[in-house]
Amino acid sequence: MKLTKADKAAIQSGDSNYLCNKGIRYYHDQDYEVALEYFHLAGSMGNSKAIGNIGVCYMYGEGVPAEVDIALSYFKIAMELRDVDAFYELGKIYCDGIGVEKDKELGVYYYENALAELINNYSLQDQLLHPGLFARLAEEKLPGGGMSENVSTSYKYLLVANMGYQLAIDDGKYYYQNDLEEIKDKMNNAIYDEVRNAVKKDFKEEYGIK
Repeated sequence: MKLTKADKAAIQSGDSNYLCNKGIRYYHDQDYEVALEYFHLAGSMGNSKAIGNIGVCYMYGEGVPAEVDIALSYFKIAMELRDVDAFYELGKIYCDGIGVEKDKELGVYYYENALAELINNYSLQDQLLHPGLFARLAEEKLPGGGMSENVSTSYKYLLVANMGYQLAIDDGKYYYQNDLEEIKDKMNNAIYDEVRNAVKKDFKEEYGIK
């Protein structure tokens, strides 16, 4: 990788977010090897999102051989830095049993930590940047899920996921289209019939939607 003048300026100023975001752009262009180089640069500067993104590459074998153990190590480092996405990835790994023994309780524990981190340290608008987490939380709040049952809260989480995916698509991230359609299908589930209108009203008030 040949560093640009902007890359060098970011390194000199300690701007790890610039390097991480540039890695993300390469990642979505499927240039995983270059993306990883930027993630490693940003990660060496303590950027938790970049560290978690290295974990994602190892998790799915993007630019490197798939190694769940290595992915877990990176996610746990990022988790110690309170990275929301790292908590989310760990939740998926244990809830789904990806390369590890399935442990629903542990997976939900990580989801709940991700949610707590969002509520305590992020704005409502920033919460919309994590639609995948809210889609998972919606499942876990339904009967048979791993969290305390609450159909109204489940539907609210679907609304957050729906809005988050739509905003991402509006921003040009068209790869979320299938996720959005899946959320819309779930929102039409009859289990939500008795709570749908009331939750929509409260949601619009909470997020300032007219």
